[in-house]
Amino acid sequence: MDSLELAISRTNANIFLREFSFSRTKFSPTPRTELEFADHVVILDGTWALFQLKRRQTEESTEADPARWFHRKVITAATRQIRDTLGFLEGLPQIVVTNDRGHSFNIAANKRERVFKVVVFDPGAGTVPLQFPQFHRSHTAGFIHLIDARHYVDICDVLVTPSEIWEYLEAREAILERGEPRVSEAALLGQFVDQAVSQPSDASFAGVLVRLLRDDRQFDMRFLTAKFPERTYRTIGDNPLDYYRILSEVARLNRADLRAFKERISLCIEVVRRDEFAMPYRFVSLRTGCAFVFVPCTLDQMLRRLNALQNLTTAAKYDLKCDRAIGVVVARDGSDFLMDWALVEHPWVKDDELDELLRANYPFRPVREVVEPRYKLIGPEGT
Repeated sequence: MDSLELAISRTNANIFLREFSFSRTKFSPTPRTELEFADHVVILDGTWALFQLKRRQTEESTEADPARWFHRKVITAATRQIRDTLGFLEGLPQIVVTNDRGHSFNIAANKRERVFKVVVFDPGAGTVPLQFPQFHRSHTAGFIHLIDARHYVDICDVLVTPSEIWEYLEAREAILERGEPRVSEAALLGQFVDQAVSQPSDASFAGVLVRLLRDDRQFDMRFLTAKFPERTYRTIGDNPLDYYRILSEVARLNRADLRAFKERISLCIEVVRRDEFAMPYRFVSLRTGCAFVFVPCTLDQMLRRLNALQNLTTAAKYDLKCDRAIGVVVARDGSDFLMDWALVEHPWVKDDELDELLRANYPFRPVREVVEPRYKLIGPEGT
């Protein structure tokens, strides 16, 4: 794995989580055959991103015209590899690869609702980013993003959450397909952050990034999700990989949802630290439709906590009229904390028995609808 592959692998595993990132992509469709999939793949529910990576080697850096290298390695070779990868997905019933958590899956069986094709390239020092195309349209593969490696790292640094990176790639394609005068990657990213995708592109959008309030600590959940199996005592379910489904719901949240998530986890930890009783905390992601309930557990409730978690997650799902609910109970274990998780997932239907139980003993705080700006801008035009 060269330096570019290592950098993108680490970046993707950090942003998209190791459970959904695949950097070891060689597979054997037959005992005597080994093929290579895309250089890096991210699969999160039905959303895929196929990454092909190209770095200008030292012996190529003296080539007089970097544009020739770009056409040969990026436009020709990398996009062909993207097409080959799509062909594998269409033609092979089994593609078994191992993710960055060490679990192997037949990814050919995964649903594909959206597929982003991305070539990340490193043209070497001394090149001007604006001299390279920002996308390529293939007759067979469709729109392919072409992104300088330095810019890709910046995109992940600003957006931080998987759902926002997916949305940016969608917006980037829509903007570039309009054929407007070219602007920098920073301007494209600023236009997305400013929620002005429908407006004409302009170099001034790059200034939005300077005004972006970096309140990452309020919504960054990587302290929990990056080591989810290690920090989680158990999930309620028979399959040891049930936690993937929970992680995928968390990964789909945008930063406004994650602010609500982190605030409630933090409240639970504080209450549990003091061993005080507190009613559960809840919120619903209006974007994904998933309900979340957070249950602080006192020391005298420890033996009953899993039963309480299941019941409260079921009740919260019903009360909030959602098809999915994730619950977590936080308990103290000496100087550390245990977290047990549950997922309840089935279509909402009216239940007279649950209605009566909730009327007789309502266990929740009231909820109210709050619409927060996703990106907070500072300065003359910001908040």
